[in-house]
Amino acid sequence: MKSVSVIEEFETAMLFYKKHINQGDRIKGAFRESFEEVPEEAYKEAVANAIIHRDYSRRGNNRVEIFEDRVEITSIGGLPVGISKEEYLNGNFSNARNRIIADIFLRCKIIEKMGTGVRRIKYVYRSFGQSPEFKVFENSIQVILPKLSMAAEINTKQADLTMEEEKLLNYIKSTKGISRVDTEKYMGIGKTKATNLINGLLDKDVVIKIGIGKNTKYKCK
Repeated sequence: MKSVSVIEEFETAMLFYKKHINQGDRIKGAFRESFEEVPEEAYKEAVANAIIHRDYSRRGNNRVEIFEDRVEITSIGGLPVGISKEEYLNGNFSNARNRIIADIFLRCKIIEKMGTGVRRIKYVYRSFGQSPEFKVFENSIQVILPKLSMAAEINTKQADLTMEEEKLLNYIKSTKGISRVDTEKYMGIGKTKATNLINGLLDKDVVIKIGIGKNTKYKCK
């Protein structure tokens, strides 16, 4: 089998996307907006992650498969040592198996920042009723990107969330309610920024405030 560089592998996967994924325009109200059957940014992040984090000591190839309702990107090798499934799914931090490849992709501007791939994929899909799926196995990791309908509706409440707000909201969804102090610890930030993040979620009407004083908690609506 012919050997190719990781950059060529990435470019081939992007050409595969251009050839087989529907892209075009749709009319929404009085405006025309672009539409991608599978968001290109999410696909790009998933493919880059698969190349950066694959286990090159194992034989085999990463796979990109297109089905009627989804795209599946499968990377050879499970999670690298030092990161749990929960930490991977939450996008808490990066522990790249192949640091040199990650640095090359960063310098080539294929990725914007190390350790944000999962969060960015989730963020791209935030506006739609469908969500990407991440499956972690002992010997492989699979990202499933659902195809979007031309009639997909935008969730206006969550469409304007920043990546930090999206991360915090996802954390709140997994709890029975959090305090400002919980926010500081989880996000690794100070009191002022934690307060601003919480207020942003309150203003966008995606969380509610319960209790007063030290007993104040914030829950998803």
